[in-house]
Amino acid sequence: MGCPWSNVPFGVRMLVRHPTLSGASILTFGLGLGLATTVFSLVNCLLYKGLPFEEADRIVAVVVALAATGLSSGLIAARRVARLDPVVALGAE
Repeated sequence: MGCPWSNVPFGVRMLVRHPTLSGASILTFGLGLGLATTVFSLVNCLLYKGLPFEEADRIVAVVVALAATGLSSGLIAARRVARLDPVVALGAE
């Protein structure tokens, strides 16, 4: 077997010969690396270190309660729209 560095010129020639494929490959690699770093940072911060607040579990409970309230208000509005008669609505304008 030859030296692994002997494949570098061949790789560079292929990158130059196919610039679109090279750009797509480099962009995909960069996005994947950035996404993996972001996910690791979030998991490390939230799961291992926890939130930097006192009683952080209460903050999560408030967010869940607000999300449930928003969901229920959206369903109530959808029910009102479903009962709306388009002829009456257009006549009211």
